[in-house]
Amino acid sequence: MPRVPDRWEIYSKFGKIIKGTRFLPCKTPLRPNLTVSLADEMRFTPNDLIEAVPQIGLVVDFTNTKRYYNPIDFKIKEGIDYMKIYTEGKVIPKKEIISLFFETVDAFLKDSSKKNKIIVAHCTHGINRTGYFICRYMITKLNFPPQVAIDDLFQENLIFHCPTANQKIPVSFLYHIPRKSKDCDNKMVTIFLIIPFTHKMS
Repeated sequence: MPRVPDRWEIYSKFGKIIKGTRFLPCKTPLRPNLTVSLADEMRFTPNDLIEAVPQIGLVVDFTNTKRYYNPIDFKIKEGIDYMKIYTEGKVIPKKEIISLFFETVDAFLKDSSKKNKIIVAHCTHGINRTGYFICRYMITKLNFPPQVAIDDLFQENLIFHCPTANQKIPVSFLYHIPRKSKDCDNKMVTIFLIIPFTHKMS
């Protein structure tokens, strides 16, 4: 029987547009039949996202499944592009997957007809895979210093992604992001990220 992903309901629906970028991190919307057991205010479908964020120009979906919603819900809306990038959770994405994301975002940002549109990026909860890809793009393509990218994404944005987070939540995950260098594939910098994984705050 279809069900809501584990811990999905404890996260807010989306964060804020990250300053200096056009990225909006988001948890995955769900098809209506997956949310029937939830209170109205907890439900979050593709149509809910479109209504809440009318300036969406591109949705990048990092979930490793097709079960959460039908992408046609975005594709039928004029001006919204959709890209599915199947990404396994809890591992560092493969180089070719990262390259596909970079190419997708680069093409979108070069499209003058989309200049006032934003990029919604989501995995299941809008935290781990979403955070990795956005940080990686900010550092590699937009030349953000790693710590600035992480501070902007997590300290000022995703830390509020968890509705129970009224204080900072302990760091709980490590990511590896290439340094800017001629030999970046072989030089990695380890970065601690702040990731909310707490169901309740005392």
